[in-house]
Amino acid sequence: TDTYPVGVVNTTPANTSTTCGGTVSAVDGGTGAGLARGTVAAGGTCTVTARVTASSVGTYANTSGAVTSTNAGSGNTASDTLRVNAPNPAIALRKQVSTSALGPWTSYVTVTAGTNVYYQFTVENTGDVPLSPVSVADPTVSTSGCTWPVSLPVAVSGNDNHIATCIVGPVSALTGAHVNTATASGTYGGIPYTSTSSSATY
Repeated sequence: TDTYPVGVVNTTPANTSTTCGGTVSAVDGGTGAGLARGTVAAGGTCTVTARVTASSVGTYANTSGAVTSTNAGSGNTASDTLRVNAPNPAIALRKQVSTSALGPWTSYVTVTAGTNVYYQFTVENTGDVPLSPVSVADPTVSTSGCTWPVSLPVAVSGNDNHIATCIVGPVSALTGAHVNTATASGTYGGIPYTSTSSSATY
């Protein structure tokens, strides 16, 4: 069993798991976790997982109860420290241009007047908390047709769900050089966070 330090509780749901069978006890919102009737082969290991959350920023030292078994008696305890950092919301935007909706995409393209150009907006959650909602502001190109995720999650290995893309066009090119600049915004805790601007030129 493991009783958490004050200020740490299981999330709801606790999303428990074990690599050695048995039953994990970790009540949603509870202050501890445990494992019963697990089986570990000779020389093997067992990992028990429960997702937790902390009430405030800081460090939380935790020592489990001693592990026990029916045929080997009592073993040792285990200790570790959870460090909880302040949230760091951040968002980035990359704007690119092309003469085709399929790309290739670049920051600059040379065209003649009347040529169709397309803009690609790539929004990325570069922080450590989900952003909701997200949007792109562009004073010269309408992004009203873009559909952004309800929530842009934190980056994790195995997928790119923290990145969202929208393509706008065709736009008929005008004579001269045209620098087009946009910014992205995402909200966390009711506060909007804005990216640095990104530009594409034809």
